[in-house]
Amino acid sequence: MRKCLVSQEMFPKKELVRIVKTKEQELFIDPTGRQNGRGAYIALEPKFAIQAKQKKVLDKAFEMKVPEAFYDELYAYVEHQKARKELL
Repeated sequence: MRKCLVSQEMFPKKELVRIVKTKEQELFIDPTGRQNGRGAYIALEPKFAIQAKQKKVLDKAFEMKVPEAFYDELYAYVEHQKARKELL
């Protein structure tokens, strides 16, 4: 179980997406959940990805300026994963 940064609710790890910040200040989505770096989780719900962008949740969690494009990439990833999950 992990906590979603946006909703502050606990979810099973498979229902979350992990975002990683490396020592080199790189930010990326970690589909494996095993990459090195500081991780933060957001539930696989498009509404949470939108709220993360509006509230600048990742900026606060990682103490850095996160580009708008990254939030857009996160939304696209979450939306895609949710659609895949519904097909199964």
